[in-house]
Amino acid sequence: MHAEMEGKKDKSKATLFVINMFAVYLGWKLFSYYVKHSSGFLHNDWDHVIYFLGSVYASITAFILNSIGENATHSGIAVFYPEFRKTILVADHCLAIPATIIFIGTIVLFEG
Repeated sequence: MHAEMEGKKDKSKATLFVINMFAVYLGWKLFSYYVKHSSGFLHNDWDHVIYFLGSVYASITAFILNSIGENATHSGIAVFYPEFRKTILVADHCLAIPATIIFIGTIVLFEG
């Protein structure tokens, strides 16, 4: 009987965890939709944060590529390969912000 109650307790904890993770994901999607489709201060601030993080990522990428012998430069969120005439833009999806939010939500919501 005791093992049966422990099993039900574990199952309800797992169900609650999945519901909480779904709520975190849904919250992220709603926030993401709002900042992309609004025109308020939050939209502009979010764009500035994304551009700043993308610029940092592009500068680190160019540094690493140059360290291993590639010829690359960066400007803002762009990494240029002059030899091949190619440009790579660091978009918001490249920054793994949704995955980070889900991971942080997992850590915060994980009991124990």
